[in-house]
Amino acid sequence: MTETKMYAHENAKIREGFEFEGVVYHPWIDYESDGDNQKIFHDVKTPEGKDLGSFDWSPYSTPTAYDFHLWVSLGMPKRTTAGPLTRTDLKIIEQTKGINHG
Repeated sequence: MTETKMYAHENAKIREGFEFEGVVYHPWIDYESDGDNQKIFHDVKTPEGKDLGSFDWSPYSTPTAYDFHLWVSLGMPKRTTAGPLTRTDLKIIEQTKGINHG
């Protein structure tokens, strides 16, 4: 029997502690001292708290749950261009691997 996995809706908001396939999303925000700028760091961990590195996403936006699902299910790929990953990058990687998550 084939197992069917459910993926988040493309616009579903991701939240602190969001988990998919044993990878937990832990964002944190760094505020510059003048208060004019803030950057989001997208750390990922195991449910037990072991550091798995980071989700290479823009420090100025939060990925959706769909983006996180896709990134994890593609094997947590690194960036493919000079900038951080985008949904378009993830969809290209998905097509290259011949996978369709919907």
